Amino acid sequence: MQREILDKNPDAKMQVYVVWFSMLFSDSRSRWDDSIISDPRAIHLWDEQRVVGRFFAEHEESYLPISWDAYYLYSPDAHWGEEPSHLLSWGTTIRSRSGQLHEDLLPFLRN
Repeated sequence: MQREILDKNPDAKMQVYVVWFSMLFSDSRSRWDDSIISDPRAIHLWDEQRVVGRFFAEHEESYLPISWDAYYLYSPDAHWGEEPSHLLSWGTTIRSRSGQLHEDLLPFLRN
């Protein structure tokens, strides 16, 4: 995400929300490395209760009780009320689906 999308498109108008929470023993907040995505367009949040992961698992037809290591791409027209609107794509794991994420972002990166 950082090298392939953000670094290569420094002028693209986008907002990235990176939500961190502990799923594995090694995922503690003290080991949180926000330098993985260091772009100024990224906002990092810590979700101790995994609220975000549960929300997306319930709303995006996940087979897991908590969605994690996933991306959710919304259009510039997205509105966030009780539920977000205009979902363009999502995938898990982020690394294995990075090609799809980049492809889905291309129309917005060209503008």
